[in-house]
Amino acid sequence: RRSTDEEHQPYSIEAQTLRLDAYIASQPGWVKVASFSDNASAKDTHRPGLRAALAAARSGRIDVLLVLKVDRFSRRQRDLVSLVEELTSLNVAFVSATEAFDTSTPAGRAMLQMLGTFAEFEREMIIDRVVAGMERHAAAGRWPGGVRPDGYTLDHESKRLVVDEERAPLVREIFDLYTRKRLGTRAIANQLNDRGSRTRSGGPWSAHTIRWLLTNPAYLRQVTFRDTTVENAHPAII
Repeated sequence: RRSTDEEHQPYSIEAQTLRLDAYIASQPGWVKVASFSDNASAKDTHRPGLRAALAAARSGRIDVLLVLKVDRFSRRQRDLVSLVEELTSLNVAFVSATEAFDTSTPAGRAMLQMLGTFAEFEREMIIDRVVAGMERHAAAGRWPGGVRPDGYTLDHESKRLVVDEERAPLVREIFDLYTRKRLGTRAIANQLNDRGSRTRSGGPWSAHTIRWLLTNPAYLRQVTFRDTTVENAHPAII
């Protein structure tokens, strides 16, 4: 699993695969049946790779599920315990290539739970660092992250929003249709769609996307994050 919520990625999918293949080769009688990968946070147990691995276990295709580290499997202790219990009930061993534990013994199960606790703690620390970084960006008037408002792009050096001259005229038109022509959000969306205009992501306009645009404080030149609001943070479009 390659996490999407970690700033530094010490474990690419390729690096993990190489180390796991080497571990498999060192184990007498082991044969690699399949490989399952995810690019997702470990907070989610509905990851496609994880679900495929569990399906393989339920169908009897595998008798060992190998991970590089426990936190590549799950960072929530409750989920980890539940998943390992299911694997155990299916007679599938859960093995970490870098951590020693034996879930067939009480001491091994306790060690696994401790590793799960540390994995969950580390995840919470990652979240705290990300949020703190977003707060610092917002307090300095820099874009804290997330979906940028249409009509703006990001200057990667200053981390501030700058006007996208290609999309800005469309944003001005939408505000004009709402404030001067007095059209509603659905009528604006229909008018844009009828002439083939699309959102920045390439999809059709909807009343919801128009409403989100019209109420976005970024068009007031504000950067907001939680309780932080900075005025005059970037150039105006309207």
